[in-house]
Amino acid sequence: SQAAQHGLSLAQYKIGEFFELGKGSLAISEEQALRFYSESAKKELPIALCKMGVFWESGKAGLQASDENALPFYSLAAEKGFSHAQYRMGEFWQSGKAGLPASDEKALAFYVQAAEQGHRFAQYRMGEFWEWGKAGLQASDEKALLYYLEAAEQKMPEAQCHVGRYWEEGLAGLSPSDTKALKYYQAAADGGVCNAQYK
Repeated sequence: SQAAQHGLSLAQYKIGEFFELGKGSLAISEEQALRFYSESAKKELPIALCKMGVFWESGKAGLQASDENALPFYSLAAEKGFSHAQYRMGEFWQSGKAGLPASDEKALAFYVQAAEQGHRFAQYRMGEFWEWGKAGLQASDEKALLYYLEAAEQKMPEAQCHVGRYWEEGLAGLSPSDTKALKYYQAAADGGVCNAQYK
C-alpha cells in the first residue's frame, strides 16, 4: 500500500539521519547516511530528495560537489512542496547555479512558496526583494519589514539586524526608537552577525 511505502521511505530517511548525526548507538557515517537517503529518495520522499540535493551540492559522503546533480533533487522536492527545497531552488535561480539563467522572477516564485510555509531564509529573501524592488516588485519598506519580522521572530540574525535598522532609522512608518533597535541589534550580535556587532 501507499501508506506502507511512505512508512518505509520515512524509516529509511530516519536511519540515514541517525547515521549522519551519530544518533543512537550509530557512529557518524555520511556514506551510510547517503545510502539510506538515496533509498528513501527513490521513493520520492520530499525530505530525502532535499537531503540528496544538499549532499550533492556540498559534496558530502565523498560525492564530487555538483550543483547540476543537486538540481533535480531540489526541483522534485520543491514540486512536492518541501519548503527548504523551494528555498534552494530560489537560490539556484537567483544566482544562476547549475547552468540555470539567473532570474529574480523565477527565484521570487520559489521564495514565495517557501516563505508561505514559514521558511525563515525565504522570508528574509522576500524582505530583500521588497526592500530593493527586485523581480519587478514595487519597492516597499512596509512589506519588507513584515517579512524581516517573520524571519527575526524565528531568530534569524540577519533579519534581526534589518529590523533593528528599521527601528533605528524610522523606516516603514515606524517611530525611530533606539531602545527597540538595540534589542534587535543585540539579538543579531548574539546570533553572530558581524555588522550588528558594530552598531
